[in-house]
Amino acid sequence: MMPIFYFTAVAVILFLALRMTCGACVMGGPAGAGRVRLPVVPLGWALSLFLALTYLVCIAFDLIFPVLGARACSDLLKNLPGAEVTAAERIKTDGHLRPSSLPNVFAAGDVADPGDNMTIVAVSRQLPWLKKTLTGLITGRKLADMKTYRPWGTEAPIVLPLGPERGNSFLMLFTAGDWVTKKVKGADLFVPKYQKLLNRR
Repeated sequence: MMPIFYFTAVAVILFLALRMTCGACVMGGPAGAGRVRLPVVPLGWALSLFLALTYLVCIAFDLIFPVLGARACSDLLKNLPGAEVTAAERIKTDGHLRPSSLPNVFAAGDVADPGDNMTIVAVSRQLPWLKKTLTGLITGRKLADMKTYRPWGTEAPIVLPLGPERGNSFLMLFTAGDWVTKKVKGADLFVPKYQKLLNRR
């Protein structure tokens, strides 16, 4: 219903503006003396594009997040032998989260780029894997005999609460609205979970 009101109001304002400036020519009649005939067709196309853009920005989307990107602080790892720095200042890692040619140096979190995005969700998957791997090395297992880390990649789920009651979620196979987002994350924003993961309590 909102788009109908929007386009109706814009159409009325546009018609009145053209009628006052162009007079009869806006209805297809000859322009009166002293009146300038407006280029109605080019103006119509320009206004159509403007309306489409303003509709998308102002009505179709409830909220727009300008995601400009982030950069990791990777100065500690940049000078390691064989380190490969990405455009986001992250260090590419191999399948065992090693950021360089040094066999016993590992990296996790935003600074490491195994194929995950820079999110707390990626860290929550990397740390348990790294803990298990380091435990295996300490007990004498060979790294080559252990499973490699499998990144979530670009299809990782996204849960975006907009307050405790509303939000939207991308769960790989489908998107979900307020109720699912509230139950999954909106109530506590995962704070207790990640406090426990990062030994903050």
